[in-house]
Amino acid sequence: MQHTARHILLSPLFLLGLCFLLLNDFVLKSQFHNFLTGKLSDFSGLFIFPVFFAVFFPKRKLLIYVLTIVLFVFWKSPFSQSLIDLWNSFQFFKIGRTNDYTDLLALSVLPLSYFHFEKETQNQKTLSLNLEKQILVNFVALISVFAFTATSLVEDRTVSIEGEYEFKLNKDEIEHILQQNEKIMSLKIERETDIFPANKYPDLKPDPNVFFAHFKLKQEICESKFPEFSFIIRQEQENTKIKAGSADFKCKEESMKPNTNSAIKQYEQELIVTFEREVIEKLRQNNSQ
Repeated sequence: MQHTARHILLSPLFLLGLCFLLLNDFVLKSQFHNFLTGKLSDFSGLFIFPVFFAVFFPKRKLLIYVLTIVLFVFWKSPFSQSLIDLWNSFQFFKIGRTNDYTDLLALSVLPLSYFHFEKETQNQKTLSLNLEKQILVNFVALISVFAFTATSLVEDRTVSIEGEYEFKLNKDEIEHILQQNEKIMSLKIERETDIFPANKYPDLKPDPNVFFAHFKLKQEICESKFPEFSFIIRQEQENTKIKAGSADFKCKEESMKPNTNSAIKQYEQELIVTFEREVIEKLRQNNSQ
């Protein structure tokens, strides 16, 4: 590996992205768990992931960035679930991911990542690494590998909730009904245009009729006293559609023995049924009145 490329692992933007990735996955998600913390890992991870591998294979940097796009889209799609299930069937560490197509917005950071790699490579052509910097680079490389793998380890588990539901209720009525449910807490519904304002995201075209909903539920699931649910609301002219999204809960491996896979499926089914009961059925009852 060339010394010029190795310096990039010590660049401020790379270190900042690495810090954000670790801080978000190990601190912010558990403390706040909202739409922004859900996306921060994707943006910071996609910024540093191709840079890291391009450092080792600078002549293959374009291929690395293309493969990053392909792999990320596959990882976030339902098609990766069979591969995840296969891996989790072995007695290694478990992995998981959130099936949310809004995560693909994070791909927009890749041009900035590529430009950063090119700029740092040009700026550091004449630099060499002394012993102290070599040690520091190796340390950052190890931390990066840990960040890329540990953030997918499943103690924090995600269940995808499929389906689309249609109601004659508007967004405000849906919000009011959910607020009346004593089991639902910390309900937050944000308009897409508020999350991605035009002055900060001029290249995006958010839909003012789309809302992102998030809440915690007073129902203990494994180690989670308050599993967290997210879904999408789309306001149309005569009706409103809810696209079921995901539910997050914590569950350690030790809590699911002796049959881990069976326990996971049981918890997943329980969360799906709970979403149907506490959200969809409650809305249907009011929808028919």
